[in-house]
Amino acid sequence: SGAANLHKIIHLARHALEPKLRSGADSQFIVTARQQVQLYPAGAAWIDAEEFARLADVALRSSAAADYEAALTVYRGDLLDEDRYAEWASARREALRNLYEQLLIRLGRIYARQHEYQRALSQFETLVDAAPALEPA
Repeated sequence: SGAANLHKIIHLARHALEPKLRSGADSQFIVTARQQVQLYPAGAAWIDAEEFARLADVALRSSAAADYEAALTVYRGDLLDEDRYAEWASARREALRNLYEQLLIRLGRIYARQHEYQRALSQFETLVDAAPALEPA
């Protein structure tokens, strides 16, 4: 039944991406072969989790408030939050969440050092909301 559900989802996804598609074999975006599903985006694929990690790395290297803000605007919450018990995603979810918390702490400290206390407070409040049991929060 799992395979049947997967094929149904692939069919629906193909037709959402290519409404005029007549046959799945003609899809330019989703190809299945030898029990594999491959995605071929029309352009470069933009993955929010990867972009967040990249921007976070830039921020941590630069220590510039603008870089931290840029990274934090990409973070949309826990990875695959709708499927919290998917074991295969748990390590990546936790790593991204820890990175998010680290950025909030450091950006709050940057603003505090710059005497921008309201902006610092905003970062720390966001951190407390996201991780109330986190001691630095």
